[in-house]
Formats: sequence, C-alpha cells, structure tokens
Amino acid sequence: MKQAADAYRRALELEPESARTRVALADCLHELKESEEALAELFQAWEEAVDDRTLQADIAFKLAAIYEFAGEYRKAVEQYERHVELGGKEAGKAKYRIRLIYDGAFD
Repeated sequence: MKQAADAYRRALELEPESARTRVALADCLHELKESEEALAELFQAWEEAVDDRTLQADIAFKLAAIYEFAGEYRKAVEQYERHVELGGKEAGKAKYRIRLIYDGAFD
C-alpha cells in the first residue's frame, strides 16, 4: 500500500489538480492508518471537484467513514448527510450508518 501511495504522490506531481488521484491517495493513506493526511487529501479533492457532484458525493462518503472510524460521529453524520444530499450511489448505506450512530450503536 505504501508503494501505491508513493505512486499516487508522483502522479500528483505531474497533475496536481487531479481530484480522482487525490481520492485514490486518500484511500491508500487511510489503509495505512494515516487518517489526518487522508482527510487533508480528501478536502483538497473536494475543492478540485467543485463541478463534479458525483465525485463530491464519493468524497463525502469517504470523509464520513474516516470520521466514523475515529469516533467523530457528529462529523461522520454531517458527511453521510452530505453524501445523501448530493445523490451519492451509497445513499442507502449512508442512511443506515446515520441510523446506527443515532441509535447509539457505537457508544
């Protein structure tokens, strides 16, 4: 996974405004337990994907998952709700995760 992250970083040197590459790098970083850096890449990708609602929905879902994993449930819910509002393809899962959080499944 470290090699993949390094490859995505090199790709970003060539094409620094590639939101999709940033999202892929963030996935690798999350797998490597580098959540802060993954969040930073996702927020940057969000800014770069301003005209791509589908990608923004995907980013919101990934942000929510990282926040949920970190126990930051309020932030997770905000991002899951954003995913739903953007018409994300994982809206059903997002609603389910929101329900679990509100029902106290993670207390």
